[in-house]
Amino acid sequence: MISREKAKKNICRIIDEESSHIIKIGEDILRMPEKGFQEFKTSAYVQECFGKEGIPFRSGLAVTGVRADLGGGSKGPRIALMGELDALSVPEHPFADVETGAAHACGHNAQLSGMLGAAIGLKRSGVLEHLAGSISFMAVPAEELNDMNYRLDLRKKRKISFMSGKQEFIKIGCFDDIDMAIMIHGSEGRGAGVSESYNGFLFKVSRFTGRAAHSAASPHLGVNALQAASLALSALNAQNETYLDEERARIHSIFEIPSAAVNVVPAGVVMETQVRASNVESILGASKKADRALKAGALALGAKVAIQTIPGYMPTIQNKGLIEIYRQNVIPFIPGQKFYFNPPKASSTDMGDVSQIMPAIHPYMGGWKGSPHGRNFEVTDKNLAYVVPAKVLALCAIDLLWDKAGQA
Repeated sequence: MISREKAKKNICRIIDEESSHIIKIGEDILRMPEKGFQEFKTSAYVQECFGKEGIPFRSGLAVTGVRADLGGGSKGPRIALMGELDALSVPEHPFADVETGAAHACGHNAQLSGMLGAAIGLKRSGVLEHLAGSISFMAVPAEELNDMNYRLDLRKKRKISFMSGKQEFIKIGCFDDIDMAIMIHGSEGRGAGVSESYNGFLFKVSRFTGRAAHSAASPHLGVNALQAASLALSALNAQNETYLDEERARIHSIFEIPSAAVNVVPAGVVMETQVRASNVESILGASKKADRALKAGALALGAKVAIQTIPGYMPTIQNKGLIEIYRQNVIPFIPGQKFYFNPPKASSTDMGDVSQIMPAIHPYMGGWKGSPHGRNFEVTDKNLAYVVPAKVLALCAIDLLWDKAGQA
């Protein structure tokens, strides 16, 4: 039987030999950005990659999701190595889709190249026979919670039940046989690390209804839904000083004005709001304050408001044992750089839902510059962004499943 270190070196050698191919995967996906639950081209591309490696897979999971499985030499735990299929709406990004405005301004293309690269290394290395357990490779849709009307329509048509890919994977049973889950998120700089936790949130769709009238000749006959929504936004902002620091509350909104014309009193406005906080109790408390503010804006103008509250994501629990395995495996690939243990983040991920039901981690890897979700977020080191995550995911799987899966 080969040693664990020899198995690891063999996998890294194979991934290095395939580095140009792995980088091409990341760059190809960069140039085919698609929004959540609409990642049909990206899903087909991932399926093609699995097919070329002879790795059996299932597709059409949660609309566009893909899951492939590799078994070890003996029974044991099953580990999920994950990547996300979707892009954001950032029309000004240099690689944005000219029609949809979708862009990989959050690095999900690198998550997929890393996940697929790990699959290539594990499959070709022959190491699987030495592992006690199995590995699932998941390409999951719709992590970025946007295009809510599209998702609500999918739910109305009973194509989904929840608004994000991992939530839907949980619902349809894709995690039923999974014991732990790992994914790596891209980050600016050249280091690596992990944040202590991420916020959870609720999503609100508030429909303000007023009455149309001529904006100049007879504004007194109208009820301005935009002004009502604006007052509601001011009331939401006024609540900010009421939250405790440890709640890390973030309340943010956007407006949509159907059929807007400057000479017509707006009769309808849709307001989308995310209510984030560090724990469930704080999320629910902030949600009540938000409802109060939204109703107050409508009341002040004599408008009406219908508030639809939709489950967002659960707060993320980072598993300490998995963090240490990740840290040990990533350090050799970031010489001269620190491994960062960052404080809790106010942002959110549906990996939080996964982390509530099994050990999971959502660490990060450098190789990028710019602001995530911004037009300037781009790869600066293709090896660090695309290839190193493939190695680290594979090495973490080996550590967990080696020696009768003792660490797992």
